[in-house]
Amino acid sequence: MARKVGILTFHAADSYGAVLQARALVEVLRSLGHDASVIDYAPDYLTRPYRLWRSDWWKHPVGTAKNLAASFAVARRRKGFRAFREGMHLAPFPPEGFDAVVIGSDQVWNTKLNGGEPLWFAQGPEWAHTRNIAYAASTGSVPLPDGADFGRFHRLGVREPGLRAELAARGRESTLVLDPVLLAGREVMDALAAPCPVRGRYVVAYEVIENPQVMWIASRFGLPVVRIASHPRLPGRKRYVPGEFISLIRGAEHVVATSFHAVAVAKLYGVDVVFPPSGTPKDDRILHILSPETDLESLRAQSLTFLQESLA
Repeated sequence: MARKVGILTFHAADSYGAVLQARALVEVLRSLGHDASVIDYAPDYLTRPYRLWRSDWWKHPVGTAKNLAASFAVARRRKGFRAFREGMHLAPFPPEGFDAVVIGSDQVWNTKLNGGEPLWFAQGPEWAHTRNIAYAASTGSVPLPDGADFGRFHRLGVREPGLRAELAARGRESTLVLDPVLLAGREVMDALAAPCPVRGRYVVAYEVIENPQVMWIASRFGLPVVRIASHPRLPGRKRYVPGEFISLIRGAEHVVATSFHAVAVAKLYGVDVVFPPSGTPKDDRILHILSPETDLESLRAQSLTFLQESLA
């Protein structure tokens, strides 16, 4: 049965991983025959961290000068993110007329990122009459809040084994599923990729969690290093649009990254990837997809079955 499905996730953040996973999930659900769209929920706590100008910009003349110098590249990056979202078939918030709502993927249950809002747990009048499904939901390295109520969920699909174990300890059954980028596969990512802005052989260095080892390792390969900016204010890095992010990783000789989605895209294309671990629980989600014991093909089949059964 084809359903009208809304997706509630962190799509509004100008983060490569956030927009890639949202767009990928739309494409997967549409390939399964559903009328899928992303619910355009863009609270300030998701969009504010990616703004170029702070409210007290006039107190920081050096930073202001640097921002002005980079304004063209930043404007191009922002425009690229907006264009990328157009393919998500955005639907207004609050949602109306959906048969089902998929909450996830990404760290939608991370209370440091989700504003502590109950809607990420399907709590509120908007979710009272829809079939609510968690897909590849994550808490990052933050434990589930003690009072988390999952009573409105039809089924729970989570991204990390540790979260699945934590839910089991609370008496909640869940299914381990793939992040939408890995689920969608190369064909979808190829369709979303833009022409690669770099020619020749190169190494990609990408940090979401700052780690001095990234550039040290990247420089050891003896190739030009393309350092991608995860945020518009970061100096010494190049600002690319989402489609270029895909093509840069796809065409790299090596990828050195602390980002889950950079590692996921590299893994998808069979690019050599180096992940310098931080030694914290934040590493678990990346180590899981890099582990030789993780059968991604079996997880892909399990994930598709999860979605099909959840929406049947």
